[in-house]
Amino acid sequence: MNILFAELKNSLKLRHILLFIAIFVFIIWLGYLAQGSSYIQSLIVSGGYIGVFLFSVANGFNVFIPIVPASFLPAFTASGLSVNITILLFIIGTTLADSIGFFLGKIGHRYTTKEHKIVAYFKNLRLRYKKAPLILLFFWAVFVPLPNEILLIPLGLLGYSAFRVLPITLLGNTLFTALTSFGVLSIFKFLTSSI
Repeated sequence: MNILFAELKNSLKLRHILLFIAIFVFIIWLGYLAQGSSYIQSLIVSGGYIGVFLFSVANGFNVFIPIVPASFLPAFTASGLSVNITILLFIIGTTLADSIGFFLGKIGHRYTTKEHKIVAYFKNLRLRYKKAPLILLFFWAVFVPLPNEILLIPLGLLGYSAFRVLPITLLGNTLFTALTSFGVLSIFKFLTSSI
């Protein structure tokens, strides 16, 4: 019975790895198609502000291949959307996705018990270094182009207050999105003016 369970577990791992590779290849292929296809580009920008918002929420949950929404800003603005409103929607959508991840961690906090050694370990860390994870979250949100849920879900599991975590996340997302958006626009303007 144990051998059968081990084989089933290994085959599930293999399926997950193959699925990840397939999704990765598919996303790269779509990106390649989108570069040369005005039809696919028009589909991306035809959603207007609602499309921008949904795009940023989806990117907030994108753990496999994190895409900085600001990299699509030239396409959105070329379709006539306002730069400032688009950036604001990037911030709101990303922060909404981060909030959902944090609250999933909070739900997990309710179901963890003190009997788990790892939970006790992290709770001791929380008591010892109360503000360090929040400072780390701020710098992570501002400078690291990876999903904030990597930190937000554990902070939720540890029972941190939403009133402490979410304003830091919003500020970090605002600074990150503003910096990357204006950086992408500057690079895009430089490249198009020198061609």
